Amino acid sequence: MFAFPCRLLKAIQYLICLFFFLFLLKSCEKTTSPLLSGQVRLTAEEVGVTEVWLRVKTEYISGEFSLQLWRDDSCIFQSVLNRADTTVYDSTLLPAHGYRYRARVERSGHPVLESAPLEITTMDTTSHEFTWEVYTFGTGISSVLYDVAIIDENNIWAVGEIEASGGPYNAVHWDGEQWELKRINYSGSPWPIKSVFAFSSNEVWFDAFVRWNGTNFIQLPIPDILIGHGINKMWGTSNTDLYVVGSSGLIAHYDGAQWQRIESGTELAIKDIYGARKNENGQYKILCVAEHISPGGSKILSVENKKVRELPTNGLLSWGLWGIWFVPSRHYVVVGSGVWRSHLAEGFWSRDNKLPRLFSTSISGQGLNDIVVCGAFWFLAHWNGATWHTYFPRTSGSFTSIQIKQNLIIAVGGIERKAVIVSGKR
Repeated sequence: MFAFPCRLLKAIQYLICLFFFLFLLKSCEKTTSPLLSGQVRLTAEEVGVTEVWLRVKTEYISGEFSLQLWRDDSCIFQSVLNRADTTVYDSTLLPAHGYRYRARVERSGHPVLESAPLEITTMDTTSHEFTWEVYTFGTGISSVLYDVAIIDENNIWAVGEIEASGGPYNAVHWDGEQWELKRINYSGSPWPIKSVFAFSSNEVWFDAFVRWNGTNFIQLPIPDILIGHGINKMWGTSNTDLYVVGSSGLIAHYDGAQWQRIESGTELAIKDIYGARKNENGQYKILCVAEHISPGGSKILSVENKKVRELPTNGLLSWGLWGIWFVPSRHYVVVGSGVWRSHLAEGFWSRDNKLPRLFSTSISGQGLNDIVVCGAFWFLAHWNGATWHTYFPRTSGSFTSIQIKQNLIIAVGGIERKAVIVSGKR
């Protein structure tokens, strides 16, 4: 019998083990390398302070394929792949923090397609630190301000009704140095102005029938469709695209030449209107809130192509909706009998229990990390993207409207039968 030398036998055994290892390595490479043609594209649709909206696009694949989304070394999402376009919401992130995402398509537990890595940095929180000044107007008979429009830090309009020496006034203007009482007339006399909206320093509208061109107040004819309705708010993109809302379900649109009534489908008072541009197509999403005095009776209305559609709220919202602000398809906030949030206009609404249970009258925002709310008993709060901060001790006064622009907050209302303006600078 022929006998192998010991060294030769060990060498043969080593070669067999090496061959088997290389075979396994090659097999592993085959199962983890792409087996399908095509690609996976991963993009960030919106990045917030503690959240991000990610969009995954791939070829339409059905059957045994699944989609995974990885944040750093953790799988945060997994689902059967039944569509070519998927949006994933990832929350509980840290402010001003970097993350690395990858999207992966798998079959039978093995990756077959993978996106290029996507690196994002979450937004930082904004500062809660504001320096406040308080201004009052009137003789204490009966004065209040209803609305405010900030053009810039040296050009601000507030409107309402003010009883002061020299006769009644219905507006106050800030020129960068002082507030000046104004009397805006229509047909020779002032009226209590409920709403103001500014497109620019020379395009300011007061209750839809008086406009300021930077030099003069121009009186416009009051259309029949507005007669008998109280105007609550205005919003628009230009002086040829202006909306007003008011009592008895009023929604009307001005195209620069004429007014058109838009059927709202309700007789409730519509308290607020707001619009914001959608990222996906550049068009505006416009929403209104209508107030009802019974629980679950208030409405959220969508205005699109001059038609109104009531959005389902699943009975989750309380009564008394007065204001709305949102980033389309990302974050929606309504105020009234509480502050309510949702990530979808037609989604699940939840009450923000981190705020005092005071009635809220107005909301304004300039980003997911810079939102302000005001209301009864001098309730005023700022959201920095992660936390709320409230200001002022509770008092007998009330704020009716608020606006934030850059590092300036202006809230208006009344206290002790005087009109009041509170200005906060950051």
